[in-house]
Amino acid sequence: MTETFYRDKSGGMIAGVCAGLADYFGVSPTILRLGFVLLALAGGPGVMIYLVLWLILPEKATLGTRQGDTVQQNARDIGAEARSFGRELQGMLGGKGETAQAPSKRVLWLGGILILVGLISLGRSLGWFGWFREDLAWALALILAGGVMLYRALGKKH
Repeated sequence: MTETFYRDKSGGMIAGVCAGLADYFGVSPTILRLGFVLLALAGGPGVMIYLVLWLILPEKATLGTRQGDTVQQNARDIGAEARSFGRELQGMLGGKGETAQAPSKRVLWLGGILILVGLISLGRSLGWFGWFREDLAWALALILAGGVMLYRALGKKH
């Protein structure tokens, strides 16, 4: 665990936001990634929160950098990643650009998320999820996440 917030690109999948936050909170980055995905899928602010954190959190290697410089560099990184991802998708979809190659982890994640969103949408349209209450699911997810964090934090002190 660390005493400051940062991004850890070496342990991250996109920008290292979840990896850095996981180090700070002493939890698995997978839990935080799942939380961001669930927030985004349920119409919540998951994508916006992630982008804001990507913009303002310094990278682990540049922790001593002035905040203004950090934001400028992170904005350039976001632009570069977006262009790279766009070229990768364009190459996969048969457009001009990069030649077809093995898909990256982020393309595989995007494909999986799109299928999941489609299945949820189909299930709702067909009435399969009539029993599902989003407000209850979010309350239970937050309680579970908080419980895991407290359990791990208290378990490390004994």
